[in-house]
Amino acid sequence: DRTEGPGVSPGTYYYRTGSTTWTPVSAASFPRDWDDGDTGYYDTLAPPGTSKNVLTIGSCEDVFQTVGSNLLIGFGPTSVVTASSFSGAGPTDDGRIKPDLVAVGSPAQGIRQPLGLMSGSPLSPVITAPNSASNSNYSVGIRGTSFSAPAVTGALGLVMQRRAQLYPTLPASQAWLGSTLKAIAINSCDDVDVEGPDYSKGYGVMNAKKAALAVGADHANGRGSLIKEFGLAPGESESWIVRSDGTQPLAVTGTWSDAPGPALTTITGPDAQNPMLVNNIDLKVEYLGPDTTVFPPPPTALSTFLPWVLNPDLTNESAVIRGAAATRGVDSRNNVEKVSIASPAAGRYRITATHSGGLPGNPAPSTQVLSTALSGVTSELPAISSLVTSPTATEFILSFTADPGAYFTIQSSPDLVTWTDAGNVLAETVTNSVVVTSAVTNNKLFWRMRRGQ
Repeated sequence: DRTEGPGVSPGTYYYRTGSTTWTPVSAASFPRDWDDGDTGYYDTLAPPGTSKNVLTIGSCEDVFQTVGSNLLIGFGPTSVVTASSFSGAGPTDDGRIKPDLVAVGSPAQGIRQPLGLMSGSPLSPVITAPNSASNSNYSVGIRGTSFSAPAVTGALGLVMQRRAQLYPTLPASQAWLGSTLKAIAINSCDDVDVEGPDYSKGYGVMNAKKAALAVGADHANGRGSLIKEFGLAPGESESWIVRSDGTQPLAVTGTWSDAPGPALTTITGPDAQNPMLVNNIDLKVEYLGPDTTVFPPPPTALSTFLPWVLNPDLTNESAVIRGAAATRGVDSRNNVEKVSIASPAAGRYRITATHSGGLPGNPAPSTQVLSTALSGVTSELPAISSLVTSPTATEFILSFTADPGAYFTIQSSPDLVTWTDAGNVLAETVTNSVVVTSAVTNNKLFWRMRRGQ
């Protein structure tokens, strides 16, 4: 664990072979990483926190901000976020970004003391546990990721509760995937320090309020407009248009529960660097220009924004390189990709998700469900592209284009005044077709689509 390594190899170490027997092993014959993650404490995460598909939570000290001469608990523009001294840092052995997020798991004594929030105060939010003599006398101060992880779990519980309030009749079969909750958490967290992730605090600090509000924003825009689940086959690409008014940051996060990586049957040294990614999905966001009435928008992008990436420096394991700010680039390591623009220009943006296949030597890629969370944008309206009648004129094939993962209600009207719901449909891809019906007596019928259901 972080800060607990010996620092240098003892030359010979031992492993237990029986209840009372130990067998020596030469450090030269089977090398170990004795440096405990180098001077930056990188590479100090252990399983299962290194797993691809879990949401790995690190610990940070109290988050605070200054407003004028006032010191306030909570995140703000002036906040300083410090990783707890015991919280492990990435990268993983194959260079992936972990932890994904951080939450408060230890008190900052220098902050709580002047605020009168130390243990013993009746209003103290100091992380404490009951002593052995009572279940109501909270007097033992403790700290750890065992507090930050449950905080995030509770926040995601609020997300699930909010969805249940907005959609009380949804069947259990339509519950969000774990990867979708992960996308919501990462997309709505508070980014800290320079823009983009790092290996000690991941993508930032969990923000329970913003995560719950994201569910409400998706509902207001139409189910599946801002929180999506859709499949991509190897080689398949889906693109859709969104609008930004330029007044708030734009963010798109894609996550997926990837298939198991290659089994490592022979390990001859520390830090096996075999990439664990199986389905390599890539995100990009392109700026198409100011919003106009032109439809469809121009195909040529004015600028392209790629996901944030970090350099794990698996060769030299340099703390300086691993501690460098994130840059934008194509990511072929992680099953989390986030594109964020702190100050977007107003106008239209094209989001593209591409299943780029697999990595050489790894298990064969397959169709993968991608969870996507968006913020700071509104989605383009759907467009009915054709309506083909059957010989009896009571069935129609309605084709439309829309953003994948969004739900729509189809309506019909004989007079453009009275509209009747004709059915609900999920846009599984950008181009979709659905069969709709009408009575034979309707010799004139208009059709439209609206977001949500």
